[in-house]
Amino acid sequence: MQLAGIGRVIFWEGGSLWLALITSAGSLHFHHAVQISLPLNGQVRFRRSQSTDWHEYAGVVIAPDLPHAFDAPGRVVANILFEPESAAGRALIDRYGELGIASLPAPDAARLVAPIAAAYAADADDEQLIALAKAVIADLSGKPVTPGATDARVLKAIEYIRAHI
Repeated sequence: MQLAGIGRVIFWEGGSLWLALITSAGSLHFHHAVQISLPLNGQVRFRRSQSTDWHEYAGVVIAPDLPHAFDAPGRVVANILFEPESAAGRALIDRYGELGIASLPAPDAARLVAPIAAAYAADADDEQLIALAKAVIADLSGKPVTPGATDARVLKAIEYIRAHI
């Protein structure tokens, strides 16, 4: 994947927040994470393949394992990625997953991103930004954000990987 922005990445167990000034269109990629994308102002564009048209959104929820590319030149975008196996991840997949790239209504996207935008402008610390990102996930999913997958096999695999890295 090519460099598409300059910014800040914050990780927590089971998720991450990517706040970046977008400098160019991202290349087509996919990841095994649910993604919520909220531009701090304006809109963000997504497409599902190199041969499809770009579509503009005030905010989106993207299903895991879905090829996509994004673009928002000159805008700061908050991309929240988290485990699809979590309760919140499963709830969002149930609600939005069929659509692949699901548009959030502009008023909802604006309401969700406003606290993140204010905290980002105030150079908030990582813990505050993590709490705000988790609040977005909880708001959209109706579930609290808790670490860890619910499937014991996945937990065992994660434990093995961490022990052998």
